[in-house]
Amino acid sequence: MALPDPAASRAVLIGVDRYAHLEPLAPVAAAVAVIAGLLREPSVLGLPPEHVTVVDSSSTTEEALAAVRDAAQASTDMLFVYFAGHGLRNRQGDRLYLALREADDEHPDIGTIRYRSLRGVMDRAGTRARRKIVVLDCCYSGLAGAMGPHAVTRADLSRMLGPAETGQATDRADIGTYVLTSATTTGVSLAPPDARFPEFSGELIDVLDRGITGAGPFLQPGLVWRTVHDRLTSRGGAEPQQFGQNAAIDQDLFVNRANQPAAAGSRQPPPGIPAARGTSRAPAPAPPAVRITAEPVTRPDLVRSKAVWFAALAACATIATIAAVITLPRSGHSPEETSTGKSPPVTQLTAQPPSSSPSRPAPRTPAHGPRSAAPDELRTYEAAVPGPGCAPGPVRWTLTSGTVSCGEHGATYRQDSAGHSPFAEIDLNGHTLPQAYDISLEASRLGPATCVAVWVKTNIALGACATGNCYIARYGTTPVNLALRRFPRPGTILDLSVHVSGSSLRLSVSDNVNGASMVLAAQDAGRDPAAGPSLDVHTISSADSTALLTDFRLQAAT
Repeated sequence: MALPDPAASRAVLIGVDRYAHLEPLAPVAAAVAVIAGLLREPSVLGLPPEHVTVVDSSSTTEEALAAVRDAAQASTDMLFVYFAGHGLRNRQGDRLYLALREADDEHPDIGTIRYRSLRGVMDRAGTRARRKIVVLDCCYSGLAGAMGPHAVTRADLSRMLGPAETGQATDRADIGTYVLTSATTTGVSLAPPDARFPEFSGELIDVLDRGITGAGPFLQPGLVWRTVHDRLTSRGGAEPQQFGQNAAIDQDLFVNRANQPAAAGSRQPPPGIPAARGTSRAPAPAPPAVRITAEPVTRPDLVRSKAVWFAALAACATIATIAAVITLPRSGHSPEETSTGKSPPVTQLTAQPPSSSPSRPAPRTPAHGPRSAAPDELRTYEAAVPGPGCAPGPVRWTLTSGTVSCGEHGATYRQDSAGHSPFAEIDLNGHTLPQAYDISLEASRLGPATCVAVWVKTNIALGACATGNCYIARYGTTPVNLALRRFPRPGTILDLSVHVSGSSLRLSVSDNVNGASMVLAAQDAGRDPAAGPSLDVHTISSADSTALLTDFRLQAAT
């Protein structure tokens, strides 16, 4: 896919460095100016100056949203929206507010942009935009993953996982929406006192300005996230998140300046950037570092039932991640610094569907670090006919819904008489899983709307559908985080391969009929990493969920 067309693309940068009731964030002004200049540089993206709009601290909520609306209406290729400033949340901790000058952390509806409203304006006004990019540098910004402009309905899910619209030209298909955030749902964003830029924006600027050595001629959003994420976490900083729909994560977005040495190093704030209101200013002296403090997230036990699957989907956003229902201080930043300097606990899914199924037995927690295999470690397990009553061996299979019948050619998974889709769990029967392992199986005789998924870590599903889509999803008590990729053509015989290594997840799917293949990757700290996997056959419409599963294999990764 080609880079965004500068003539058909627009960018809106919202930077708030001065506040009436909150701590100032002086480095924000410099970050906005430099990012605006980089977006205009032909060696990065090459947007015309008039296509980059800066919204500063003097702008109101209405003026900021109007700037986004105008840019969205004018965009037929890429719509890029960036925000840097304070992030606030409601008392329940599941709604994100982008703080403008008059924001009040005791009343987050005043002087803020509701993230849901921002996304609503982008989607309603930007119907012609092929790709939408959102970058948020503020505390709690990971909440953006759980807050689209509207809840996903069953019909929405069917459209997302269903076949491509007929007559839709491949080169005009929507690439999708991508959200990059500086922090988790409860996490911190820093503005160091001796830094020119906020920490996250500074790393983003460095990637755009200097490029990534060895990364090829272009930079993709997922690669930018990985680089910024690794740099910050390697020194104990924030945990940036990414949320992508369709092919947005892997599409070329910027020119890689590492292949153009002469172009690197130009970090001067560019003059003449049109502003929605107000004028550009030189950055003021930096205040003391501003950082939020976050308590550990308390999550109720996840319930993996088919009823919860669609109940969760009905409540979720199109691009979503888990937003734990918590009661925490609502201010996006606190002047106090934690004494330990440690990041809060994080559960992270990147690239990144939804909740469901009865609780598992408490898993054994594997030892960390290099070690030899434990005596009870399950190094290899194979089942030509995988399912309850079909596969004797060191583990036990349990059917929690649907029906499974064992046959010479495989295990047939079907809905039961009550319409519940089949779901089979593996009880490790006293064994533990290796720290890194691979799971593979073949799925055939799929119904036209059937999906097959492997569950790992209690709440992560990696699956593929007969419609030609595959996905990685995290399920929880609040909506889903759905990462989708579509096969070039749908197929009826699918080879699924799942790799789990610590927080790294990878799904590889091959279509044995059409020869197509697809790979998805994600990062997720997850919970219960030693929990046994499960097999899930579900449907995206009212049709029966039916599949023949064969050749299940679990093996320690080398």
